[in-house]
Amino acid sequence: MKPSRMTLASLVLLLLLAPGPGARADLTIEMKHNGKPMTTYTAAHKVAATFETGGMVFSGKEKVLRVYDTKNKKVTEMTEEDAQAIGEQMAELQKTLESLPPAMRDKMQSAMQGKMPGAAAKRTVKPLGQKKTINGFESTGYLVTTEGAKGETEVWATDPKNLGIAPSDLAAFTELAAFVATMVPGLDSMRELIKDYEKPDPDDVPGIPVLTIHRGGDGQEEWRSEVVRVEHDAVPAETFAVPPGYKTEKMKLGR
Repeated sequence: MKPSRMTLASLVLLLLLAPGPGARADLTIEMKHNGKPMTTYTAAHKVAATFETGGMVFSGKEKVLRVYDTKNKKVTEMTEEDAQAIGEQMAELQKTLESLPPAMRDKMQSAMQGKMPGAAAKRTVKPLGQKKTINGFESTGYLVTTEGAKGETEVWATDPKNLGIAPSDLAAFTELAAFVATMVPGLDSMRELIKDYEKPDPDDVPGIPVLTIHRGGDGQEEWRSEVVRVEHDAVPAETFAVPPGYKTEKMKLGR
């Protein structure tokens, strides 16, 4: 397996599981990313996560995302205004790409597939015709390919009911998705937040992914993510706050 680095973008994408119109209960979702533990928490208008190098907290009411580093005791704070500024920079980059010679533009767009603003790339979802139990959850397998992107993704998904989850349980993720969309409209991976779980489109994976394995163009596994356990107990309020004693830094925006 190739090594991977937990970036802000990949962290946010790992957190996006499902949409919902209104919060019903707190949730604790224990996951593993490339074998390393990661725990996600959600409550009304709040999302938090802890992982090997730190964690993050998001407030839907404040519209602020904070990512903290436990080693350096630092917090990077991103406001809605920061997200909008990043979105403007991404739009400028898109214009720059459009001005390039066709061959160069196509090469760069292919390399950045799913990471640039604009319409989501066309996906093909093919049932594997197999079922298996993963971490106690009965799951159905699918193979996902994306037009213009190398590699393929193997997804094992389960009915939300098997996780004890209603769409409304994860309403806070919709607010997080809207925040991220301010930076990167049309981000391909955001489709997990907008799909209809009762009537999924042909290019959507039905259900909630409990195991996702992505392989590159050479067939080698690049990363995997899995859901280990889901709990419905109340999450303490301090979980959604940055640990005390950390130095806050504003998101640095380049031009």
